[in-house]
Amino acid sequence: MAQRFWTYNFAILAFYLLPAVSWAAGRHAIVIGNETYTNGIYQQVNLATPISDASLYRSMLPDLGWEISNFEWEDLTAPQMINALDVSIETGDEIVLIYSGHGWSDERDYYLLPSLRVGEEEYVNNEALIDAESIALSEIVRRLHEKRPKRIVLIIDACNNEPIKRSLRPTRPDVSFQDYTDVELLILYSSSPGGVAYDQLSPDEDLNENPYSVFTRLFAPRLAAGNPLLEDFIQARVDVETLMAQNPRMPRSQYQIPHIVYDNINGQFSMKAPVVEPRTEPQPEPEAVEPESIGWQSDPEICRTNVTALDEALEARRQDGWDRVSREAHIVDCIYNGALARLAIAGLSFNVDDNEMVTFTQTETSSPLRSGEALERLIARSPTVGNISLTRPTLEEFRETLAQTSFEDGASLAGIVFSQNDTRPVRLVIE
Repeated sequence: MAQRFWTYNFAILAFYLLPAVSWAAGRHAIVIGNETYTNGIYQQVNLATPISDASLYRSMLPDLGWEISNFEWEDLTAPQMINALDVSIETGDEIVLIYSGHGWSDERDYYLLPSLRVGEEEYVNNEALIDAESIALSEIVRRLHEKRPKRIVLIIDACNNEPIKRSLRPTRPDVSFQDYTDVELLILYSSSPGGVAYDQLSPDEDLNENPYSVFTRLFAPRLAAGNPLLEDFIQARVDVETLMAQNPRMPRSQYQIPHIVYDNINGQFSMKAPVVEPRTEPQPEPEAVEPESIGWQSDPEICRTNVTALDEALEARRQDGWDRVSREAHIVDCIYNGALARLAIAGLSFNVDDNEMVTFTQTETSSPLRSGEALERLIARSPTVGNISLTRPTLEEFRETLAQTSFEDGASLAGIVFSQNDTRPVRLVIE
């Protein structure tokens, strides 16, 4: 993806929050945004939008029925990108890889360019390093195919004529994906062979108003409608090319023209999964609970140590369902306190005036969290309430998510925590 600019006023995209629903299992998404490519003075090789592009997809895909599989996703080096491909799936699942960043192609293959490793030489004027670090699309497909999925989808937003690899000439790669007849495979590219992908329309474009690449801003909003993916892509191609043509001084050779690299997919496949309606069975009326057995109602912190009290709150959640229980503060607080105890969290806070993040002020040695860490992202998956993905959740959102998903069979909870300018993924096991 190259930073070339031309002036055009573009409306801000509106994205809509979708209600939490239950989806069919087995959809895994790998989303990567690489925009930093220099350790030195060659700032012109850096990009403006890939991390925003990736962040958008990572926030919207769970609402479409996809589980985000990679915790590391910003400015990944070659080993980190290879590691991100190592997803754990069941045979017959679906995988989508979405990449935004630098890319290039030659007569052999298409390539994605990782970010530089710490201490590595500059990419600029170093084509041997670019060749050594770049990852071929054929290698990516091979690795994903080894997982034995039903369907593989690659959506690549990158140049095909990398400006920092000077020797390239426009050419169509002679790479074949015909051997993968046992899997549905679709590879979509935001630029044509030897072509360019634009991250901004002009150097004066305000990234706060238009933080996404030209392709992402025209393509991503279509996915929520549930139309066939091929239909969404073809319409986005028309929109991108139309946008190029509105600059009369731009020759067609400099147009960004998205193209399909390979297509062996069911034409009706949509990025939005069909909703799976939960099976409902009649539930017996809950038995009345004597007041003396529910002393935790007035002091939910009892549930940190009293297993019987916690079991009663969990039974109320199972019997009544979350919609009703969510209005019963004592039940929510009981399950929340029980979850904090299992995570060995002794204290936490939310400072609106500081970083506006849930901060774990005191944790025990057995906790997966460390004292002083703050919660950058919270990701939950529940058979009853569906997928939850929150960026910098408030203390109330953190409390509600733990109360919804803790101690539930088949539920999972994970997060990304921040401390001293560093982030790390963490799995939160609450059984």
